[in-house]
Amino acid sequence: MINYQETALNKIEVSWWTQFLTLSFLAIALPFFIHQQLITGPIINAILILSVLLLGVRAAVLIALLPSLIALSSGLLPASLAPAVPFIMLSNIILILVVDGIYRFQPRETYYWKGLCLGAGFKALFLFLSTSLIAQLLINQQLMDAVIKMMGWAQLATVLAGGLLAWLILKSVKYFK
Repeated sequence: MINYQETALNKIEVSWWTQFLTLSFLAIALPFFIHQQLITGPIINAILILSVLLLGVRAAVLIALLPSLIALSSGLLPASLAPAVPFIMLSNIILILVVDGIYRFQPRETYYWKGLCLGAGFKALFLFLSTSLIAQLLINQQLMDAVIKMMGWAQLATVLAGGLLAWLILKSVKYFK
């Protein structure tokens, strides 16, 4: 006789692992092939948002650590920004925690947008402040302006664009009830 609980559990595990491996692969592979922040940024942020909503906080945090390391090793981030990598990772985790906390509070589409906007704001602010401090300490003035531009408004824009992309994907799979 078929044990339906066991069959359902195996389906869930296979589905979860498939999503986890797919999102992880995309987070790792994308920075190697696309070296444009305005393209890679929204996709990576969409991956982070999708991973927290579909897989949970732990998996999303693990996935959040990957893009920064890959971006640095692939040349998307200049080597002079290596000291900023831990702060970029923390900013990704901030985004994940805020989106998760607000959406899980009221799992409705309106709370998705509230979580996204607050998460984007907190991520961009944290990244702007931390990289501004690092830039003042470690980088010459000429490069500092470019770094602050890259880690300020551009981050806010890429998170919001990524949130829109994630929303379109979630809508297409009828994630929101």
